[in-house]
Amino acid sequence: MAKRKTVEAKQELSLEQRRRFLKLPIEKRRVQMDKQAARMARHYESAKEVRAREAWQEGDIAEL
Repeated sequence: MAKRKTVEAKQELSLEQRRRFLKLPIEKRRVQMDKQAARMARHYESAKEVRAREAWQEGDIAEL
């Protein structure tokens, strides 16, 4: 099995990496995107992120 390299969220993909992804069959792309979506959902649902989001969302709505 080929060794897989993970990409950090802050790291941009190279043009070569993007093209390689686009050349994959649609089903393989969907599998990769499903995994990424699940990872991001876990991140945004973590207690730390929920508290941070609640902190900036609380308070009155100011209409200008």
